[in-house]
Amino acid sequence: MNSAASEERLLQASLLLVDDDVSMIRVLRQMLGSYSDIRFATNGQEAIRLALERPPDLLLLDAEMPDMRGMEVFRRFKADPLLAPVAIIFLTGHASSELEASTLDQGAADFLSKPASAVQVNARVRAQLRLRALSTAQRELNERLELALDAGHLGAWEWTLETDRMTWHRSMQALRGETAPRVTRFMDHVAGLDADDQRQLREAFEQALSTQRPQSLEYSVLMGGDRRRMRSSLSPVRDASGQLSRLVGVDQDITEAYRASALLKGANRQLEQFVYFASHDLQAPARQSASFAELAAQRLAKSDAEGAARMLQKVIESGERQQDQIRSFLDLARHRLTEPGEWQHIDMGVVVRRVVDDLAQVIESRGTLITIGPMDTHYLPVNLVAHVWRNLIGNAIRHQSSTQPQVWIGQIQAAGVTNYFVEDSGNDSEQLIARMASGMADAPSAQSTGLGLEICRRVLRVLGGSLWAEQSKSGGARVLFSLGNTEKQMLQ
Repeated sequence: MNSAASEERLLQASLLLVDDDVSMIRVLRQMLGSYSDIRFATNGQEAIRLALERPPDLLLLDAEMPDMRGMEVFRRFKADPLLAPVAIIFLTGHASSELEASTLDQGAADFLSKPASAVQVNARVRAQLRLRALSTAQRELNERLELALDAGHLGAWEWTLETDRMTWHRSMQALRGETAPRVTRFMDHVAGLDADDQRQLREAFEQALSTQRPQSLEYSVLMGGDRRRMRSSLSPVRDASGQLSRLVGVDQDITEAYRASALLKGANRQLEQFVYFASHDLQAPARQSASFAELAAQRLAKSDAEGAARMLQKVIESGERQQDQIRSFLDLARHRLTEPGEWQHIDMGVVVRRVVDDLAQVIESRGTLITIGPMDTHYLPVNLVAHVWRNLIGNAIRHQSSTQPQVWIGQIQAAGVTNYFVEDSGNDSEQLIARMASGMADAPSAQSTGLGLEICRRVLRVLGGSLWAEQSKSGGARVLFSLGNTEKQMLQ
């Protein structure tokens, strides 16, 4: 804002003149004629009433009124949160150094002795309005800064070198989960960090001091059982003489981005091996289809219609296997690893019921009874875990040989670890267990579950979990998986 605009804004300020002498109010009003918003009161009660209706920017207050002295009005203003910010200039006909010192010490903005000239009054009023405008602008700037820090999950801090005083801004306390400003020294700043992170932070500070250039680093901190990842940026600051006097820094909580990045890196590490396996497993049914089609043609050439029909059925089954495998790829491709909101604290039962709803058509067509047991809340990437459930539940439904198919879904505790399971009432459990134990990538299955299970196994491996199968009491197969400590896994 330019100076002309600033002056124009000052002249729009609200002034309240308070004096029991009406002639004095007329004089003051004439002196301050450039201001467009001037109100007046001839006693303290009236002044307080007008101020509460609409707080002024500045109060010119007579110190010696008969009904309520100026100091009492002053105290009432300072005691009221609505009126406390109002700038107050005292006017008195009996000036004394003690009175002036007392009023200024208690928060008065200025002190003028009567009679005061128009030049004096205007200069003092304008000076206080400018200070108020600057104060308001500073407050608004601080409020915007607070909002920006909160929105960006940022925390600010400052370290004064001479006194070794470390000061955390409120935003830094919130970022690190601190309810009180306990940090006063550099040692407090690094307290609670792992030894390696403490060392890196010290080195970054030393590097900033020695090179006098900004530095950045990442570290992990345990907050209420949750390990959070932070990025710290620090910059050296010189004083008026050019000497290095302090370091200022901004820390940012990058946990979610870090977890997404770690998840993506884990997936990429396995991509090459997985593509090889997937190509191998997709080629198998294609080769079988071609082989069975050739045999069918030979049977037809020999007029063996029954044999040809059997071979054509094999071709159809191979095609269905291939479609199942491709469907599994497409299902996983719908869920991006890093989409917003992927990581959530969520009841695992909610995830399972969503998957069961998606599979409602095939469940109904096969007459399968689904039973879902109670499950715990877990912190997980919802879409990836839902893909694992969709594959396991879909396999249990599609590949049962039971005449009254049932599927049980739930969790069990083993050695303090939560294992989730999908159990069916009639599957070839021995073959499934052997195939999963031997390693699916090394021994592609003749069943269409092979590729889907391998996808699940690799997803769970990225999450620090595992996948295995065992024979169930019902005579079918029980496929189990664990997630491990997903939060810790994502921060390693």
